[in-house]
Formats: sequence, C-alpha cells, structure tokens
Amino acid sequence: MPDTRAAACKWNHSPRIGIVTNPAADNGRGKKIGPAIIRKVSHRAYELGCTVIDLTGHSREESALKISDSLQDLDILIVAGGDGMVNLGMNAVAHTRVALGIIACGSGNDFARSTGLPVHRIDTSIEAVFASIMMYSFARVDLIHVTSADDDISDGYKGDIRKRVNTYIAGSLNCSIDAAINLRANASGIPVGKLRYGYAGIAAISHPQAYGFSVSFTDLSENRQHLDLETPLFVISNAPYMGSGIRISPYSSVTDSTLDMVWAKWMPTPAEGMHVLFRAYSGAHLSERIIGWQQIRSAKLRYSGSSAYPPVLMGDGEVVGELPVKAECAPSAARMLLPPRIARSF
Repeated sequence: MPDTRAAACKWNHSPRIGIVTNPAADNGRGKKIGPAIIRKVSHRAYELGCTVIDLTGHSREESALKISDSLQDLDILIVAGGDGMVNLGMNAVAHTRVALGIIACGSGNDFARSTGLPVHRIDTSIEAVFASIMMYSFARVDLIHVTSADDDISDGYKGDIRKRVNTYIAGSLNCSIDAAINLRANASGIPVGKLRYGYAGIAAISHPQAYGFSVSFTDLSENRQHLDLETPLFVISNAPYMGSGIRISPYSSVTDSTLDMVWAKWMPTPAEGMHVLFRAYSGAHLSERIIGWQQIRSAKLRYSGSSAYPPVLMGDGEVVGELPVKAECAPSAARMLLPPRIARSF
C-alpha cells in the first residue's frame, strides 16, 4: 500500500482546489445535490489542510469564465456532474499543470465509467478524489481535439459560414444517429439516464436515416486512407462508453494515443438496428458484419453530397458544431486524478 504521508510530502504547499457543480446534472437533480457536494468537499479539504473555492456559475458559460479566471491559482479542479461537466473540466485543464478530479453524478457518466471511477456514489467519489490528492496519484489521459477543417468552413450545402470549432472531447465525437439520440435524450423528461438514452435510441432506430460522410483518415502506420460512407452510424471514440453505458468502442483506451472509428457499413433494417443496439451495451456489436472498426490518429470529416446532411455534432453530451471538422488524438493532453489502484491499470 502506498505511504500516504510520504506521497503527501510531494506537495510543497497546501493543495488549492476549485470545484464546479452543475445544477442541471441528472435532469435537474444537480440543483439539489450541488450545495451538499460543495459542503462535503469543503469539509474534507479542511480536514486535510487543503483550500477550496467554489467556481460554480449560473450557466456553463459563467462557470467556464470563473474557472478561466482562477485556473492559474489552482492545483486541482473538481467537477461534479455528468459527461458535460467532464467536458467543461477537460477543456479548462488541457495542456496545463492543473489536474481534474471527477465526482460522477450526472445522467451519462460515460467517461467516469470508462476510467473505472465510481458512478452515482458521491461519498465514495469524494473519498477517491482526496485519496488521489493525498497520495499524489495522477494519470495523463488523451483527448480528442476537434477543429474546423478549413479556413473557409462553408461547404456549399447550406451556403453559410459556420461557427468555427475548436474544442476537446474526453469520450466520443458523435456524428450521426448517435448525435441525434443525444439531442433527443437531452430534451427528454425521463428522469433516469439509461432509460432516457434507451428510449431515445429506440425512437431513432425505428426511423433510421443514412448520412453522407467523406472521411479522410490517418491510420496507426501514418498511412492516409479515405472512406465515402452512406451510413446511419459514425462515431470517433477516445473512451469505450457513450450514451449512458453503451460500450460503443470496447478497445478504446484513454492512454494509448489512438482514436477508434466505429460505423455501420450499410443501412440496417429496424430489426438489425435494434439487434446491434442491444449487443452494443456489452461491446459485442463489433463482431457483427454490419459494423466497421478502425484505429486512427486523426480524421477529416466532410459532407459527401449524397444522402442526408449529418446532424449537429455532439461530444460528451455537448454540442460541438457542424461539418467539416478535423478530429485528432491529443496524447496525454490532460492530467487527471485517479486512485492508485486505477492509475496503475493505465
């Protein structure tokens, strides 16, 4: 067992912690549990000689601004909520010395699930965060860096100039039916995350649509390849889980400096789509002939001009933007608090 006292000596000052909660997490339950989490974190920090500042804003944008203004004075940023809060935190700490701690209490919690952290066990999560701080236990994790593909990002389809994209994603870049499901789930009033995503998935799969993608990608041997797809499913993943527990990319790792593309090779019947969806919860869908899988370093995505125009892209449950975009692995881009047992597995 690690010597906590010896590890704690690696801090040459009292660790400075910022915490952000999400009032909208878990379909609004975050508004009730957020203040309680802050009290518990502050109490535990006081016991261990750490200082805490609450950076929670009234909106995601206000929280992001508060984090930005305080980041240079922090050692640790703790986010409490779901994947959207992980996304907020990762974008804040990427390529800095500040480490991210996660209290997973939102709807999806897919990144926490992918990294072995406790989900919907708030007291356990808080203890895991502070054990990691006191044992100086961190891991460097990869992110997906998504940017607009060109200086002029109009693609001739909608005839407009899109808002430029420049963001990091911890889990998956959702580009097709998965993005449509995400949007539908976010708008749903169903209180339980898995039920919300499951219902949204069934509704979308019952009326599938093929989207047109032109995909240029670099494989692990740095060879450039190209795919033209008319498909209802196209995902680029950094972590195994998405959609509140769907193991969409079972071979993904957040520390292997690679991304994984998963797609449907043809338009399934509704019965085929349901079969693949249910198998995807265990990751067994990759053995289906309809599913394609490729490990990559980066990819450029455009609308191919055929089939339907892809929906608004989503990442970690948040809106990313529209095509064309480039997605590339940002190796070891963020420092993350992980208990030693979990950190050793990476």
